[in-house]
This record gives sequence, C-alpha cells and structure tokens, in this order.
Amino acid sequence: QYGAVAAILSSLNNDQLYSEEILQCCLSALTHSSVKLSTGFEQLVTSLKTVRNGKNEELMSHDLWLIGQLGVALLSWCKQNQTWQDGFLVLHCLHLHGIHYVNVPPPYAIKPPLSSCAVALRAVEVCLKVNQLNGAIVVLDGCQFVQGSNEQEISQRVEVLMALAMECVREGQLHDACNCLEQALLPSVPQPLHSQVSRTVFSALANILDAKLVKESVRLI
Repeated sequence: QYGAVAAILSSLNNDQLYSEEILQCCLSALTHSSVKLSTGFEQLVTSLKTVRNGKNEELMSHDLWLIGQLGVALLSWCKQNQTWQDGFLVLHCLHLHGIHYVNVPPPYAIKPPLSSCAVALRAVEVCLKVNQLNGAIVVLDGCQFVQGSNEQEISQRVEVLMALAMECVREGQLHDACNCLEQALLPSVPQPLHSQVSRTVFSALANILDAKLVKESVRLI
C-alpha cells in the first residue's frame, strides 16, 4: 500500500515540491488506514527511502518536509487520541531516519501550526507517557532545549521540564534531572515560576528521601 504511494511520490519531478493537498492525502491515509498508524508511517518512510535508493538518490528536501510534517501531525493525533505508544513509535521512526521535525517549514499539516517549542514539548510528553526518559532527553538535546516564545509556552515548558526532572530523580538519573532543573530556572523564566520550581523540587526530594528511609527501616527490622 505505502510502497505504491512512495513510488508515486518519487515519480514527481525532483524539483517539484509536494503540494499541501498531497500532504493532507497522506495524512488522511495514515489516520484512516486499517494498518496501525505508526506501522503505516514507518512503511511509508522506508518505502520512500527504498525507492530513492533504487534511483541512486537520497531523500529530497521535499521528502524530508513531507515526512516531518506528517510526523508532527501524527504526534498531535496520538496525543488527542491518547495512543501514546503509537506516538512514541512515530517519534522513534523520525529519529531513526534522521528526520528533523521540530523546525519543519510551512505549509503545515496542522492549522493553526505548532511552534517549535510546542512540537518539542509534545514529543517529550509522548516519551513521558510511556516512561521513555532517555527518549525525552534525546528530544530536548536535539532541539537544544528550545525556548518558549510566549508566556503560555514558557509556563508549559517549565511544567514539562519539572515533570521530566522528577522522573529522572526517581530513576536515579541525577545528571539529567539537574540539567532539566537548570533549564527550568533560566533567567527568562518569570520569578513566580522560579518559586514554583523550587517548592516542587524540595517537595519531591523530601518524598524520595522519606521513601528511602522507610525502605531502609523495613530492611533493618
């Protein structure tokens, strides 16, 4: 199914950009297929690469645009439908094939379009929902802990970084936890959020220490 789609896409003139209609058709095919969404996406990407390789070509810039736009749209679809594991597999496919999806240029599959920060936070949220902390760190490292462009995004960014930091502390990934906290306490973050971060950190550390003390006491008994 997706091999045929890839063949049609690759038959277009190499200098011809895919239209927004083609983007929406591919998105509709993926979200309405009987094939699992992440499986269909992986098949489309690998089929397109296989066809290009057969012509001794690399993926074209418009191939990368199409895949990136589809990836962002599918992450949003998975968030809306709370199919988190499927969303993580879409994200894994993007990273596996080296597709840059945080800063994909227009036209966009989603209206209104998501900012770079919103896309990155959505990807991190997907990772957190399936307990893939290392995946979340890879996402943030890849976009250099992208900054929010308005007050709402700054607040959401702090919230996500705090959630990730606390999970990292619980798993003993203290270096990653400190890195997330450092990013959450950047000078650009409003002072009220600084206070919120500090309270959350102390509360979480206290709970963790209490749990460890109880566990140690039970062991000694």
